Amino acid sequence: ASDPGLSDGDGVIYRGDASNSIGNLVDGETYFAIKVDATHYRLAATLKDGIDRYLADTTIEHKALRPAR
Repeated sequence: ASDPGLSDGDGVIYRGDASNSIGNLVDGETYFAIKVDATHYRLAATLKDGIDRYLADTTIEHKALRPAR
């Protein structure tokens, strides 16, 4: 998978359904990216946490993320 180019603190919309939900993430909710490596991100619940690199408990591959607009 290629790097989607997200930076720490970028807003993303999580997409998942009941069969592939990750942790307590909610489909359609906006979270804030924290880059782990080229294809993995952790998600923060708030922009401040994303910028401060507060690491949530969940690391996900970027294919489950869509940039928030």
